Amino acid sequence: MKNGHSARLILPDLRYNKDTSSNDEDDHRLMSEDQWLWLEEIMRSSEDSVYLIGSGIQFLTSNRVLRFEVWPVREMERLVKLGVVLISGDVHHAQILTSNCSPFESAPGYNLLEVTTSGITHTCDKNILGMCSPFLDLITPKWIYKTEPIVDYNYMVLKLKEEEDGDLSLQFQLKGDEQRTFQTL
Repeated sequence: MKNGHSARLILPDLRYNKDTSSNDEDDHRLMSEDQWLWLEEIMRSSEDSVYLIGSGIQFLTSNRVLRFEVWPVREMERLVKLGVVLISGDVHHAQILTSNCSPFESAPGYNLLEVTTSGITHTCDKNILGMCSPFLDLITPKWIYKTEPIVDYNYMVLKLKEEEDGDLSLQFQLKGDEQRTFQTL
């Protein structure tokens, strides 16, 4: 890009070092300390304009019914401090989520964006007989801005654009069959 903008996509392995063996959720972890140090060093030492973190586990919907597929609160706090955009999946629907991170003392007012897409071969409506959308609305915390969930087959397109003033803008599109656009942000 003209003004030296760049984006970095980081895909940490969240299951290899996962430890949820303790009865105390405060002791759970998805990433090892070595992984955290590596990620924090990347964020400190590079000059990328935007950092996209890919996660197979949704971040902002921490009140999942199946608690083994959530980000531990301590790790959520640590990730929020880094100032990233999250791309998540593995939940058989698509949705755009954002929060001003008010529940996180480490970054009040920071607008965290999470784009979830994961339904190119499976959708949750087919798994739970058309009840996916009401169920997702029920379990998504109210402090999160959310778009309507997309329970059809879907995928995401990300466009990076350098604006006239030199700023970088991101555009996310959630698309489906025959390139139908469901949502754009």
